[in-house]
Amino acid sequence: MPGGAPAKNDNAGKRRLFERTVLRALTQDDGVRLRAAAERLLDLAASGERWAVECLRDTLDGKPKQAIDIDVTNRSVVDLDDASLAGHIARNRSGGTASAEVGAAEPAGLH
Repeated sequence: MPGGAPAKNDNAGKRRLFERTVLRALTQDDGVRLRAAAERLLDLAASGERWAVECLRDTLDGKPKQAIDIDVTNRSVVDLDDASLAGHIARNRSGGTASAEVGAAEPAGLH
């Protein structure tokens, strides 16, 4: 922050409040409710409740990695036809008007 001390980040403490509260409640009854919750989760997963199955999988095995498909075809500007080149320019410009027609777009402030 200009002219002052940096802002304090209190998010970490807030994020742990729920966890601390639940842990305190679990220790007060010697884990009886935790065991009941685990039994209920197992029963729901066994009956085919999808979210319960996913919860168990994510807890025991970790969340599965997401697959991301990326096309990294690198083509030279020389290989593009006029329409494709104009389309790339129109999509990636930061000012002016965008048009897919060749020569139809002029940069802002040209005149």
